[in-house]
Amino acid sequence: MVSNPVKLPGRELVEEIREPYILATIITKDEFLGGLLALAEERRGGKVSLEYAGTDRAVLKYEFPLNEVILDFYDKLKSISRGYASFDYQLTDYRAGSS
Repeated sequence: MVSNPVKLPGRELVEEIREPYILATIITKDEFLGGLLALAEERRGGKVSLEYAGTDRAVLKYEFPLNEVILDFYDKLKSISRGYASFDYQLTDYRAGSS
């Protein structure tokens, strides 16, 4: 396990690098759904489910690499939804990254 990229061994010694993935739950008004779906796709999100809770609320579940939501995802989510979206996540597993 490497916690700092500086300590990464040479490429010839690395067989695989895994990155943490999360399962995110986003609850929002359906009027903001298009913008939030675009944001999720832009951040390498994989849609797990989309359900409606009532007449005007959507519940999105997406899988993301953790590094895609660390910096400014929450700020962009709040901006797109004008503050009406909630965001929660849990770590699910580690997956091989792309080379």
